Amino acid sequence: MKNKVHDTEKKVANRIFAARGDLDDVLFHSYFIDGQRIHFESFKEGNEISSGVIDMWAYILNQEEEKKSTGSLKKLYCHTSIITAEMEERSYNSKANKSKFEENMNNLIFLSPVYQSIRDVDLRYLFLKFLKDNGYPHFKALDDYKVANVKMPWQTNNNYVDCGIFAMRHMETYLGNKDFDAGFVPEGKEQKKQIEDLRKKYLTKILLSGYNENRHVVESEIEEYQCLTLREKRMLQNKSAKNIAERASDYFDKEASALLKKNSKQSDLIVCYG
Repeated sequence: MKNKVHDTEKKVANRIFAARGDLDDVLFHSYFIDGQRIHFESFKEGNEISSGVIDMWAYILNQEEEKKSTGSLKKLYCHTSIITAEMEERSYNSKANKSKFEENMNNLIFLSPVYQSIRDVDLRYLFLKFLKDNGYPHFKALDDYKVANVKMPWQTNNNYVDCGIFAMRHMETYLGNKDFDAGFVPEGKEQKKQIEDLRKKYLTKILLSGYNENRHVVESEIEEYQCLTLREKRMLQNKSAKNIAERASDYFDKEASALLKKNSKQSDLIVCYG
């Protein structure tokens, strides 16, 4: 992982991390998934990236699978809602969980143009029941696989915020081999720099992706940012971390407040009609 951050990636990061614009602005748009500004500001170092970022990344990687040559290993990337909070609260073998998992998988396959069938995908343990019940042939081979917690040289002991970046890198580089190399050095200053660079690279790859129908919106914002004076740019970047943290806090406080009000109204209706 020796690629430096390019000028375009710096420009995209500088614009997004300037923390300007409505957090609900849709900067990534496709037929299947949208991404608001709030998601992309989470790429700022020191923040956990949002689950929405992982979903957009999975969408892009699934689209890129279509470009692979015939006979090459094909992968299917799942979004973060394949396993829901409700499923975690139930028994692993509950009928409701099996039904919900099957529904989510079928929706994912339907939304992935490359995989109208998943017979050619190298599948693993979590899909065994789904494959067996739906008549896919790979479930027998899958049943023989040994599931192991793989130890990797780049695992961390003191990093609690960059798990999303590690996940994105693993999604991008893992090819089913036990001894795969994601390109990370062991935990330390150099790894921290690698992660900071990847944040900018993945931010740019998503926003300027050919699959982003709002790419022109992002490019326009970058041009506007470049017109600012050097003093204005420095001021925005110096306050970037603080502004992004405050904006996110206010945003989620409002979201929580709106949810409480909605639940309160629903409770009132139940009382009125009960």
